[in-house]
Amino acid sequence: MANQKLDVLYFRGSRPPRPEVIQGLDERECKVKICSQLEELLDALERRQFAAVITDAAASESESMSRAADLGTTERLFGTPLFFFSHPAGKKALQALERNFTSFIPYTGPIDKDSFLAEFDAAIAGSSKSGSRPAVKKGGKGEVVRLQIVKHLDPTRLVASYGGAVFAAAGHASTFNDNLLLPEHPKRAELERLLRNQESISPSMPGHIRRVAYISSALANGMGCSKEDDQRIRAACFALNSGFSPRDRSLVEADFLYEDFDQISDKVSDGILKSAQTVRTELSDDQTGKILELSALLVRNLPIEESRALSVSAQCVFLAELAGRSCWKDGVWSMLGAYRVIRELRAGETITVDTQLKTSLSRLISEACCVRHDIEGDSITPRVRNDEDAEAERFVSEEAKKEAEQLYRGRESVLIELSDLRLGMRTASPVFTREGKLVLRAGVQFDEQIIWGLWQLVAVCPLLNPITVLK
Repeated sequence: MANQKLDVLYFRGSRPPRPEVIQGLDERECKVKICSQLEELLDALERRQFAAVITDAAASESESMSRAADLGTTERLFGTPLFFFSHPAGKKALQALERNFTSFIPYTGPIDKDSFLAEFDAAIAGSSKSGSRPAVKKGGKGEVVRLQIVKHLDPTRLVASYGGAVFAAAGHASTFNDNLLLPEHPKRAELERLLRNQESISPSMPGHIRRVAYISSALANGMGCSKEDDQRIRAACFALNSGFSPRDRSLVEADFLYEDFDQISDKVSDGILKSAQTVRTELSDDQTGKILELSALLVRNLPIEESRALSVSAQCVFLAELAGRSCWKDGVWSMLGAYRVIRELRAGETITVDTQLKTSLSRLISEACCVRHDIEGDSITPRVRNDEDAEAERFVSEEAKKEAEQLYRGRESVLIELSDLRLGMRTASPVFTREGKLVLRAGVQFDEQIIWGLWQLVAVCPLLNPITVLK
């Protein structure tokens, strides 16, 4: 080991890198790349292959779970030895990672340098014998979902998707094809320069900007916007945060739906107004500048009085930015954020936009939640139930299935995705969660409340999707 230089990736948490670990790796003459954000980790993986990954998530149980979710969707690492420093309460995180990684070495307490180095040497030796190519474990849906995403990279040509599939799976800017996503703008070079300036604000910005541009375009096309309007909407998204600087990172990442957002909404709105001015002066684009000005008003929850085309364009940009900030936190998907977006859209009190746009975004996010559940499927740990609860649920489930058989024996039915539900459809068989809990019986006709309720539910509890409805 002494003469073999190894690249090691140190994925740190909120705590600084452990000196005993760094010292040990120095003794092994390893080249250590330290990163703290998922975007940085993925960017490093694009550049080189690492002999081992060390992840420090021991500060809290939530940090352990968050880092486990990050690594659980990064299939290219599954064949790489993983040293995971966990909080003692993070047992669920350890269980999920152990299923995915072929070489997994967990720590839940103090770390002794000599013991760590012995396990490090053994893991590297075992990895070199089995080959350096990452071995993706089969059986889950995550890899299949990722391979299908490439079909939906152009938001103007979506087939069997509302845009939620890419929104959910696009954890990194490299997911996107900029040739498809960037608008056809007469000053495209200047727009790309504005994009690069914004990317320096935080490691997660490159992915965030592209996700927002993507779903804004998906929403616009769902609303029947013209190609010209769609191009302006994308340009607005690519320039939306150009009025901010790296010292404004907290404003750029602020969640519009947090209770204390009102305290900084004026500052965020002012930053977007600066972006509008930048677009006018550097891109010579009054229309896109106007869209950003109207978006700034929406951030303050103020009404806008403009033509329908401009109004819809501004709402697409605002809603996409809102969803991007809530559903993705520091480059990590947030189911809680997705739940809150759908909840607020459903309530209609804090987000005052076109009703059709609200429905379209909720449909998109419900699709995204289903995709995330598929990607993370092997990492989901079922809740623990006592025998009485489990037996009661089995009884209710069997009764519901028998009832469906009696009601609709011989009737034609069809499987549909949750995001494809429409008013008036009727369940042909019961709807269950993945844990087997009954949600709806057969014969239930879908109305607005039930559909919205299911979209909201799927953000916190995966369903047995798709759903069977009468033909």
